[in-house]
Amino acid sequence: MEPFPVPVVKLLVHQLTLVNQLLPTNPYSATKAEPNVRSYLYCEDVAEAFEVILHKGEVGHVYNIGTKKERRVIDVAEQICRLFSMDPEKNIKFVENKPFNDQSNNLVEADWGLSLKEELKFQKRLINLKKSAIKSIQTRDGDIYDCIDFYKQPGFDHPFWKNTTFEMKHKLFVEGMRAKRNLPLNIGLKGAGCPYGTVPIIRINKDDLARAKMLSTIYSSNIDEEPGHHYAILRTKTDPNRKLVGIESYFSLYNAKGVIGSQYSEFRMALSNGFDTIKTGFTIDGRTQCFNQHCPGYVQINSQIPLGWATKEISVVGGEQFSIKLRINKEIHGGPNSTIFFWTLYFDEENSVIGFWPPAIFGKLSEFGNQADWGGEVYSPLDQPSPPMGSGLRYTRFRAYSRRIAAAYENAKFHFVNPIDTEVYASNPRAYNIHDFGYYDEYWRRTISYDGPGGIKGA
Repeated sequence: MEPFPVPVVKLLVHQLTLVNQLLPTNPYSATKAEPNVRSYLYCEDVAEAFEVILHKGEVGHVYNIGTKKERRVIDVAEQICRLFSMDPEKNIKFVENKPFNDQSNNLVEADWGLSLKEELKFQKRLINLKKSAIKSIQTRDGDIYDCIDFYKQPGFDHPFWKNTTFEMKHKLFVEGMRAKRNLPLNIGLKGAGCPYGTVPIIRINKDDLARAKMLSTIYSSNIDEEPGHHYAILRTKTDPNRKLVGIESYFSLYNAKGVIGSQYSEFRMALSNGFDTIKTGFTIDGRTQCFNQHCPGYVQINSQIPLGWATKEISVVGGEQFSIKLRINKEIHGGPNSTIFFWTLYFDEENSVIGFWPPAIFGKLSEFGNQADWGGEVYSPLDQPSPPMGSGLRYTRFRAYSRRIAAAYENAKFHFVNPIDTEVYASNPRAYNIHDFGYYDEYWRRTISYDGPGGIKGA
């Protein structure tokens, strides 16, 4: 009998960006009655649903197309206005509520499976990756990484890279191949990693992709409105004029127990602007899979440290503690007078480069971030008790922590400093707690701790 899969701690990157944008030419209408909520579907998803029903539906059956994710009408209207720099007070026109309107008209449960178009695209990509693999490496946790020619990795399929010169791609290639290759034995893929000229791409299945699709849903910019998600974080206060060009931290590595199914528990940091977010950290999840190269346009350049890599050293309550440093930074390329830059992901104390995001794949985050956060996050379906965070304990000296928390501001010449104008936020303090120690000493510098047993259900 196969042993039950044990969750492991993995390096993750999660990129969120708004896909469908609506340009209002007239004031957006909303009803005065509150809190009216509605479900919203992307038009292409509806069209694909009709296509599936047309080809696979049975005569006499009834098919309901919808989602259980709901949003307040006024929130949607305000976000559309903000997206196009419009004043919500001037551009939202309230209309009288219809007599037959109710507060919610949601009738269906969500199905997070892949659409027919997504499934066909996935099959094509999987076949191409297998054909292109020069070498395959299986980890101790059963994950398979295919070593793909640097220039044939999926990230280069993005339109930005198709319009980029070979010279620019080659410069990135040279930088990646110069990356440190004598890493400690506990870091990266076994052996020497992927051969020279190739990069590791994790092999996924349809369930992994469907889960990534579910967890990449765009929610309100107000973090506490995300159903099933719970946070214990330090965050910068909202300031649209703030210009952040980097964030970093050391993360303690705890393996929270009891994470099952589609749940996850992670220690992370995030850089945001509007609907765009880059999030990186370490995650423990029941199906041992992250988002990573599913992010369009991301280019891996490190041949030894792949996204989704499982760390071997885990902190023990009452025992030895381990931590790893991550950094996201706006990196200028092409010389001192160049204006070309990429959002760059660094790893470990020597800041080894892992990969890049081109700014063109983002909206407002294409130039700088205006909000950042560091701490813990968990997710669970609403019908399951939420998983533990960090050590899973409360008020103990053996806590999950982030130390040397720092941010780089555009007007500070890209130097990383103690972030200013911050606040702590816990979405449910009874289940998850956070403590800000401030600037502790020269070793720890700005430090926070975050833990909790979880157990929240239906929220």
